[in-house]
Amino acid sequence: MCAKMQITAGCPDYFQTELAADAESQIKKFANSVFQERVRFYSRFFDDENIFDTNAAQLQSIIPNVPCVMSFSKVTRRCAYFHYKLWGSQSAKLLGGHLDVELPWRELAQQVQGEVGASLAEDDLYEMIGDWLTTLQKIYAVFLLDLYALVDGDNPFYVTQLEGVNGGYRRDWKRNIFARWRCFCTRFSRSELRRLMRRCGSNRKRRSGGGN
Repeated sequence: MCAKMQITAGCPDYFQTELAADAESQIKKFANSVFQERVRFYSRFFDDENIFDTNAAQLQSIIPNVPCVMSFSKVTRRCAYFHYKLWGSQSAKLLGGHLDVELPWRELAQQVQGEVGASLAEDDLYEMIGDWLTTLQKIYAVFLLDLYALVDGDNPFYVTQLEGVNGGYRRDWKRNIFARWRCFCTRFSRSELRRLMRRCGSNRKRRSGGGN
């Protein structure tokens, strides 16, 4: 369940007029193609975009035993914040019921601008950063699905889907720019997944009597 991305007034015009709607549609299309009927996905579950953890707590009290992931995000002048509340599953317990990600988008924008200079227009730069933020949301959605399948699923041969996420990189960007972007996005999520998979293995051993 997703809430519409919140964009603060200090953000660039492109973020305020285009990013939330573009991200919503891209993620909906992505979810329909990747999750299909296995997951009930709602790209705009809430009418109000001012959603935070108190709304998640209210919803959790209504359907406490249904495996759920609730996503709400905010983009400020300097950073983007992705928040995920989880409940109703062992994977949710493994994460402590939440996953919070802070992404310094302006820092990356400054690095990109320093490398390409005037060859990249400001609107194109912000469009690129917006695509980066949207891709990261896709990665975390698949990451959480993989985690649920590994921890709560009954298929011991489940193949994680994280590697197959398509970043949607534009070919006209310089290779060194989007290579760093892709490396950052994928490496961060892979490291999180590996860490959690190790914890999953330890928990399974303890449940089966194989641990101390």
